Amino acid sequence: MKKVLSLILAGAMAVSLAACSNAKSTSSTAASSKEADSQAAVSEDSDAKDPLEWFNTTNVTMVMPYGSGGTSDTVGRKFAEVANKYIEKAIVVTNMTGGDGAVAATNFTAEDPNTDDIMFTSLGQFYASNIKADMGFDMANVTPVSQLYITNWILYVRADSDMTTVDDLIAASKERTLKISCGGQGTDGHLSTCGWIAAAGGKAEPVMYDGGAAQLAALLSGDVDGFVGNANLGLQYVESGELIPVICFGTEDFTDFEGITVPCAYGMGYEDNAIGGNGALSVHADADPSHKAALEELSKLVLTDPEWVEWTTSQLLQQNALYGDELKNYLDSQIECAVKAAKALGCYTKE
Repeated sequence: MKKVLSLILAGAMAVSLAACSNAKSTSSTAASSKEADSQAAVSEDSDAKDPLEWFNTTNVTMVMPYGSGGTSDTVGRKFAEVANKYIEKAIVVTNMTGGDGAVAATNFTAEDPNTDDIMFTSLGQFYASNIKADMGFDMANVTPVSQLYITNWILYVRADSDMTTVDDLIAASKERTLKISCGGQGTDGHLSTCGWIAAAGGKAEPVMYDGGAAQLAALLSGDVDGFVGNANLGLQYVESGELIPVICFGTEDFTDFEGITVPCAYGMGYEDNAIGGNGALSVHADADPSHKAALEELSKLVLTDPEWVEWTTSQLLQQNALYGDELKNYLDSQIECAVKAAKALGCYTKE
């Protein structure tokens, strides 16, 4: 009997030891698996690239095609200032003026696409590239990445002018050729304003000045009949009573001037003359994809930053952040209107 009991106890111990061994083996396997997963996650994290690496390792240059102190220049420098909160290397803003953006565009599109620079671009450059032959640059070689703001151009006249209403201005344009200060023939200011006057049966010609500040000064000095510019440039002179905003070229009346409603050409039936402007940041079309991705990532951070939002609001800039296909579709629709206006004005030479 004792022998039988001994055999039973020995068998039970063997089973118990085997179970214990299997449990340890399972536990060990699970631990090994967890450790492997952890190591894989660490490896994956270490392989992930910093989306802002370009800006964190390089002093990227922002090519500014317009003069110091103008709206574009001020906006570009504010972007660089706010961007410093998010990147380790400062963005260097460099002015390269001439030809209402043509000089900078010519230089930018001719250089190595992997040069460490971006360009502040405007719709005016895209208009010129699509309506004029032999511009020296092709904006198809530039990829807009982020739109910082849009501009509904406003036509201003002096308060002592004989044409302070839309009707007055149209009547005067039928009697004489009005001189409008803007960036020159084929620019957004020319296409919107002179295009509208032509559609209304009058005549106007662009007088070229480089930058909004110089264009405004020409009106204040009496050298031209009108100036087409943004709300920010005209604000203090509207408030002081020196200038009167006659018409705007957006799709809605402009109401940001206190106590003044500026009628829009679109609402008067001149839909094709609702030709706006914008400020955007662009890269070379053939640049390393990481450059475009980094600029878009940085733009999304800056354009939602409270400091940026408050500042652009104070400057009467219309915030309309667009990226990717949405930005492309907006540009295409505006270019289509610009081409129509250029053909009506006889300055379309692309074909």
